Amino acid sequence: MTIPAAQRGATTIADRVIARTATAAAREALHDLAHPTATARATGTTRRGTARLTLALDLPYPIDIPATTDAVHQHVSHRTAALIGLPVGTVRIRVERLHLPEAATTDGRQVR
Repeated sequence: MTIPAAQRGATTIADRVIARTATAAAREALHDLAHPTATARATGTTRRGTARLTLALDLPYPIDIPATTDAVHQHVSHRTAALIGLPVGTVRIRVERLHLPEAATTDGRQVR
């Protein structure tokens, strides 16, 4: 007996799963760009079968912010869509902090 598609139900993906997947993808991208001190956090939601993501990045200084965020955007969009099986519609990226390398000092004190 074959059950029609409309009666079989639907698969839902929790927002928490989408967020964790996007966070992992952003960390992959930052690692591939050779920014080991950079960090990423994500939130995600679904609406009408499309994932929406917001990424918060802490990046090392100095850095080419537009090139880095573009590379992270592309990687997160494609990787998250492949892993969760939903298209990714919106990816918002917010650079929250730029941090100096640990060795950066002035007069023996760390610069903040």
